[in-house]
Amino acid sequence: MIYKYMKKYTAKRKYQKNKTRKYGGSNNNIYETAKLRLKKAAAWVNFVLEYARHHGWERFPVKCYEPGSINCYEPGSIKYNGSYVFEDSVNEIHPAGKKIRAKDAMILSKYYWDSKKQEGKRPDLYQQFEEEYQLL
Repeated sequence: MIYKYMKKYTAKRKYQKNKTRKYGGSNNNIYETAKLRLKKAAAWVNFVLEYARHHGWERFPVKCYEPGSINCYEPGSIKYNGSYVFEDSVNEIHPAGKKIRAKDAMILSKYYWDSKKQEGKRPDLYQQFEEEYQLL
């Protein structure tokens, strides 16, 4: 019994060792390029998060998980006690309202500007981000 398990485990480890790959050779150019792209995308999400916290946001589409639903939207923002929160989120459970989170900012940033399609609802905001990102 143990022999079968050990044989299966060692075969799996050999397969995983052969499966690993190296990118970019000795200088890892591909790895560095991908790292820079991810860094810029993360900076864009943080920029949108800060912008939304200070200026609010409009309703934006999200992926629907309910069967039969075609369009699902996150609600826009309202100013409540000096900060922006989701509409209709002020209740007994959340007396201060629900604020925007990083997860919501990721969806909102894709709605504002999709870099793959080169289109979005707020190209002016993305242009402002580009100018600030170039200064860094």
